[in-house]
Amino acid sequence: MRAIRAVLDAEQTQLQRYPLTVTQAAEPTAVFLLNRNLVEVTESGTAAALRWMLPKGMQLAGKTGTTNDLRDSWFAGFSADRVAVAWVGRDDNAPIGLTGSQGAMPVWADLMRSIDNLALQLIPPPGIEYHWVDAQGRLAAEGCEGAVAYPYITGSEPQERADCLDQQGLGGFLNGLFD
Repeated sequence: MRAIRAVLDAEQTQLQRYPLTVTQAAEPTAVFLLNRNLVEVTESGTAAALRWMLPKGMQLAGKTGTTNDLRDSWFAGFSADRVAVAWVGRDDNAPIGLTGSQGAMPVWADLMRSIDNLALQLIPPPGIEYHWVDAQGRLAAEGCEGAVAYPYITGSEPQERADCLDQQGLGGFLNGLFD
């Protein structure tokens, strides 16, 4: 792939254009799971504060980063149509004392807030199934305490069953009626 897509003269007339060739390098199911995890970072992980820094309902994906001894603060993220990376650090490599969410993420949020963005809308490709899991990562049911639906590549879901799942049978149903 070429880094230069086109060459223009001073009047913006195209002198040369290089075609863009796209080759699938990763399975769509794996890319979906990675992107879903990066969205999770912005919703309930180290970048959850973005909910208050950006327009309500703007789904984004991203990752905070901090080097040893708090020398560098990074944030890399994307919307449906924009990608940006922010770095906060010192040229002399001295510590700045900021994590990725304390230093670079607010810089990134300021940039993303100042430009038009399309919200990220992840659509699961064929081969992705959602399964309810408990806090220990065991297969659960929607009614199990603390259960959350997570995407899995078909056949890779947990095999260990949560205790609440086994109680969902007739006995669990009858106990639920009389609690």
